[in-house]
Formats: sequence, C-alpha cells, structure tokens
Amino acid sequence: MEVKLNLDSGTVETTRNRLIFMEDSSSERIFLHKLTHNESCSTFDVQVNVASLSPDTFSQQTDFPIALKASYDFPASHKSIIVSPVLSPLVSPVVYATCKLETGCTIGTNGNCNSRLELKYSYSIESSSEPLILEDLNGMLTINATVLNRGPEPTYTATLTADATLQLLKVQTIAGVINCTNENTLQYQGSSSGIPNLLQPGDQCRFILDYPLAELARNATDEQLLVGGILTGGITNSAERVQTFSRPLLYKVDASSQGTSQPNSLFYNRTLGQNFTTSLTDPVLGGRETDIKHMYSVENIRAIRIPIATLVFKWPGRTAGGLPLLYLYEFQCTSDASCSCNVMGKVNSLQLPYNTNTSNKANVTLNFLPEENEAENIKTYGDCKDTICEEIRCTVEDLKSFQRINLVAKFKLWIPSLPQRKLDSSVFSSISLSVRPPLHPLQLAESKVITRVSAFTAPEAVKELSPLGLWPFIASAVGGFVLLLLAVLTLWKCGFFESKYKQKTAEAKGKLAEAAAYTQPVPTDDEQPPKK
Repeated sequence: MEVKLNLDSGTVETTRNRLIFMEDSSSERIFLHKLTHNESCSTFDVQVNVASLSPDTFSQQTDFPIALKASYDFPASHKSIIVSPVLSPLVSPVVYATCKLETGCTIGTNGNCNSRLELKYSYSIESSSEPLILEDLNGMLTINATVLNRGPEPTYTATLTADATLQLLKVQTIAGVINCTNENTLQYQGSSSGIPNLLQPGDQCRFILDYPLAELARNATDEQLLVGGILTGGITNSAERVQTFSRPLLYKVDASSQGTSQPNSLFYNRTLGQNFTTSLTDPVLGGRETDIKHMYSVENIRAIRIPIATLVFKWPGRTAGGLPLLYLYEFQCTSDASCSCNVMGKVNSLQLPYNTNTSNKANVTLNFLPEENEAENIKTYGDCKDTICEEIRCTVEDLKSFQRINLVAKFKLWIPSLPQRKLDSSVFSSISLSVRPPLHPLQLAESKVITRVSAFTAPEAVKELSPLGLWPFIASAVGGFVLLLLAVLTLWKCGFFESKYKQKTAEAKGKLAEAAAYTQPVPTDDEQPPKK
C-alpha cells in the first residue's frame, strides 16, 4: 500500500507544522507499506518544529492538540495488474490520530507558568546623578541585561523589549542566539530545547545592548529619552510580571555669549522748553545723541545640536512710576537656525517715527519729572530694583554645532523721565539662553551690557559789559604806567642803573699802578745812559 502521512494536518501552512521528521525536517512523507496477514508497523523519528513556535504560542494554554493524518491506496504499479484496482468503498482510506504537546507547568490565571524572573542590568556610562549625561560622542552606550529564571517552573513567555527607538546593536553571550521579531523586541532560543523564550529553572540569558553615542546625539529632541527595556513574563502576579529598567538621557551642551554697547557712555542735556515730541530724534529727546545700541552674540560651542532653546532679552523699560526710561524702538534676532520672537507691544509702543522730517508724524505728550535736589540720592538704573523691567522671549530651533544667534536692540534714552540735574548712572540690558531636557545644563549662557549715562549742566553765559564801564579800567592802566615811568627815571638819576663792576675794575687798576711805581729801583750814575 502507498501511505501518505501528515504530522500536523490541522495547519494550513506546512512551514508552521509543529511536528517534523528529523531526517529531512519535513512534515509530510509518502512511503510503501507491505501488508501481510499479520499486523505490521513503520516507525519514524519526529521532533517539535521550534521555528513554528512564536512568543505567543504558550501565552494562553499549556497543551497543544496535534492531528496526525494517514491516507492509503494501491500504488499505481499495482493497480495495473490486479482485477479490482479500487479499494472497498465501505472502508475510508483515511485514518486520523491525535497527540498533544504539553508545557510541563501549571497554568495560571493569565496563562503563565509559575516561574519567577529576575532582571539585572548595568550601564557602561556611570553618573553621580540619576540621568546619564552624555558628553563624549565617540563610542557606545552599553547596557548589560541578564534575565534569570528563579523557578520553580520553566517560562515560555519571557520577552525583553528595548525602550528607545534608536539605532541598536544587539549582542547575546549566554544561552543561544538572539532573534528579533521587530526592531526593538529581543528574543532568544532555549539552550537545551531550542524553543523560543524557554528558560528552565536556573537558566539565564544575557543581552548586550549597544547604542552609538553619535546616533543618540543626532536624535536628541525636546522630549525626554529613556534608554532601557521592559521584561514581561513569569508568575501570574501582574505587579511582578512586568519589570523595567531605564535611565533618562541628558546631552551635555554649552554655549558662549558676549555683548557690546554703542556707545559705552553718553552725556545728555535736559531741557524743559517743550512738553511734546513728534519723533525719536526730536531735540527734546536729545536728538541722535541719546541713541543706544546693544548687540549680543550667542554660539553653540559643542558638537551636539540644540533642538530647541529659549532666549530671554530683558531691559529697564519704565521707571517705577510707569514712565518710559529705556525706550526700545527696534529689535532684531537673526540666526543660522530659526529664531522667532514675541515682540507684540514691546517695540516702539508709542509708534514714533525715527526722523523728524517724515510725513507720518506723531504727537506724544511728555511728562517731565520735577528736578530733584542735587544733595538727594542719585537713582541707579543698573538693575530692576528701582525700575520696571520688560522682556522679550525668543524661540530658537535646531541650533547646530558652532552656529550663532545674533541679537540687536536699539534704544532711546527717555530724558524727560530723568529728574536729576547731575545724574551719573547706568542703564543695562541682558540675555539668557535656556534649554529643556534632555539637554544639560538647563541654563546655558547669560550676558549683560551696561551703558553709562551722565547728565551735564550748560555753563552760565558771561554778562556783556557796557562801553562806559570800561573807562575806569583804562584810566587805571594809564595811571599805573605813568607812575612806573617816573619811578624808573628817579632811580636812573640816582645812579641805580650804573654798573658797580666797572667802578671796581678801575679802582683795582689804579692800585696796581701805584704799587709798581713804589717798587721800581733808582738808577746810579754808572747806569745812566750816555748823553747824546
């Protein structure tokens, strides 16, 4: 007889058959069976097809019925030589038999065996705080995770799933080879049976999860990232069936900032002749001499990009009484990345044109504070203690490595709000750049620009004298000259101006002549010269 044997007839796909022949790993076989008057049988070695078992195979039941099917008929060669090549229609040529596979453990309320799983893990990057602070972009972030079955029964449902949907290199060193049903779920083959996710009591499986640091940095977003995993399976108690391990990631970022003021200091003159202004360059506001420009530059100085940051610009916009102080009339934020600022009602709130000759003129009433006594304390405007500070918030997106943010603010020093006649103070502006997790630290850069402000008082004009008032001065000058001349003539007549050196020289010569005559010898007769 020709017999066709199917080891798992209830399965449509032959590749999913749970029983296969050990000889050729197939689930169907056709063979010839010689019939005699005695009973006879054929024996085949079969095994469980572990490739047909998925992680969900043992999740809801502990035994699996399998239907074996055998059909028989005369072989074609025999049909051609016998009188009746057809089998008796009264007997079905198909025979069925059943068997079942059992997990070998008690069933729980949720279909799990009575096994207790233990999860151990460690990170290659240690940190003094709970978050992992990533600074060096070279190398890997490695997580060592070990799943241990403490028993008393085996487990078929243990599954380790990685949290982060990032580039992941998976390596397994104990108990078989890793398989992946999707990008993040890690599975393994049992070391003894080869059945997926089967851990006998005392068995363990170790996973090494490698995350390239450069890939983690490129995927830095404004959301907190957790790198770790979830282990499911084990005992029926749901509170102990799910175990997690995770560490939040923080990316080390840094930024430098600097600011300058143009000018560094200014002097102003407060006049009270006009109580309104039509432009920002009106003389009552000091013309162009009271313009102040503050410039800032912020740079990302690390290799990790900043996906989103907040830039806060602050300045003393009004006095404590609400009058304009440092009037902002122009503001710009430019960047290699995206920079958007909320300037509604903060820039040129009075709608004043800059030039006086423009056709679009405004008329703004000025409130001059009364001048204070010079002996009183001089107010300072170098902080927000005595003023009302205003701020503009900007959102910067996708600031890559070594890209910059440039900020320019133009102010008008509002002279009518400065009451001191001899004010010596300063005004300022400041910026601060902050980020959100997973970036670290949250406060990146701060800068402050100060402009010195001094008032001066115009010198008093010299009073013009009348022509009649000059005669006394002229007469006094002439009289003094005459008196000086008379004094000089009198002294000259008295010999005051003769040189005493000449007189003393003459006296000295006379004395020398007398001395020479006294010492000369008288000649004798023999010494007398002969007479001619």
